Amino acid sequence: MRKIPLLVSVVLLVMAACQGSSGTYVVLDFTGTVSSIAPIASISIELEMAGMKSSTSYSAKGNEGITLPTDATLRIQHGSGDLAIMATARSSDGRLLGSGKGQGKVVAGKTQRIEVRFVAGGDVPGAGGDDRPDGGAPEGTVEPPGQDASMGVPDSAVPDGPISPSDLGTSIGGSGGGGSPGTTGVVVPVDAGGGGGTAPGSSGTGGAGGTSSSSAPPPRIVSEPSFLDFGTVTPGQGNAMRSTKIYNVGTVASPALTVDIFPKGGPFFIKGENCSGRSLVPGDGCSIDVVFNPTARGPANGTIVVKAENLGGTDVSLAGMGVEPPPVVLTVRPSRGDFGLVNLGIIGGMSFTVTNTGTAPAQGLSVVVVKGT
Repeated sequence: MRKIPLLVSVVLLVMAACQGSSGTYVVLDFTGTVSSIAPIASISIELEMAGMKSSTSYSAKGNEGITLPTDATLRIQHGSGDLAIMATARSSDGRLLGSGKGQGKVVAGKTQRIEVRFVAGGDVPGAGGDDRPDGGAPEGTVEPPGQDASMGVPDSAVPDGPISPSDLGTSIGGSGGGGSPGTTGVVVPVDAGGGGGTAPGSSGTGGAGGTSSSSAPPPRIVSEPSFLDFGTVTPGQGNAMRSTKIYNVGTVASPALTVDIFPKGGPFFIKGENCSGRSLVPGDGCSIDVVFNPTARGPANGTIVVKAENLGGTDVSLAGMGVEPPPVVLTVRPSRGDFGLVNLGIIGGMSFTVTNTGTAPAQGLSVVVVKGT
């Protein structure tokens, strides 16, 4: 009896890296979906590069066309290196439904694609299983009891061997409503009402059709850093400047960018930038220089908004504090001068040292000699 894989989709990870002030900034965009006979409760992603690991888990509900969240991030301090990806899917009772691995080299400023291929139970390359020594179903598979009409999935409807990328975009349907339009990946529906399904690679004929077209993900605009802290600045004592970089970490060029700053009229001002009106190709970046010139004491906050037409963008948060000018404290040593006895016609001399022990520069000093007796 043929074993039916619980997890039969392929997930593609679109990975982009750009050089930021804190090292290489790695962004993963998940494209494709996960489909399964058994309901999926969670999907875990683990990244490893240069000995650093980052992991996260996403909750998921349902069977067909479960779409992973749009992004995950990992910050590293290397310009390039090998990135390993491990993905697992589990049921609500913790049972392993399937897993996949992917590997690729990260190069700063370039975009790569890393494919993670899911297999049932994490170690079964396809839908087969009859060649196992014990003849039983591998972990992550189910064996239908005979040719049960409630399953409605004949042997011809189950893919044999590894799932290939050409299988993406095709649903396996039955006459009672198989096929899920718009679902990427190979789907074996549990509730197909019997009838002939179609083999992988063709459109599902039993239901609404299963062939879907996938388009490239849109450009993705990010900022690095996304927060600029100007610290404390004395009102009227010059401008403090900080800079941020804007990157396109997607896989297609962006529309022309627009740059704006809020609130209008300060205390934050854009001193210079080369982003406005510019289209960023994947991996490309531009910069924005911002100054903080407070006119009053107290905290100040602002935002830089960078947008790509109809595709969203990124915000950069700004913060600073206007403070009282620091004090100027002058000391004179020695504080008293005694010339002693000086003969008439002879000039006596003595040196005094003036020191600023405050935290602000002393400017415009003058010396006044007061005549005494």
